[in-house]
Amino acid sequence: MNVSELIKILGRLPADGRVVLPHFYGGFCDLSSVHPEPVRRVPAMSMADARYEGRDPLSDEPFVPDEIVIVLDVQNTTS
Repeated sequence: MNVSELIKILGRLPADGRVVLPHFYGGFCDLSSVHPEPVRRVPAMSMADARYEGRDPLSDEPFVPDEIVIVLDVQNTTS
């Protein structure tokens, strides 16, 4: 899905509707941020592997992204 497809879908929904994302362990979390992020495609070895990876802050290797993606994120809370 790209941004224009997301906008088209959101345009058909109530403007005051809450935006949530599924939580890993069940239930839902509020959307807390939307931001661009450079990523590159990586080979997935299993269904549990991510298809993209971001810059590794611990690596000295140059990071060459394949594209800029839009990340919808949830607030990380421990309470």
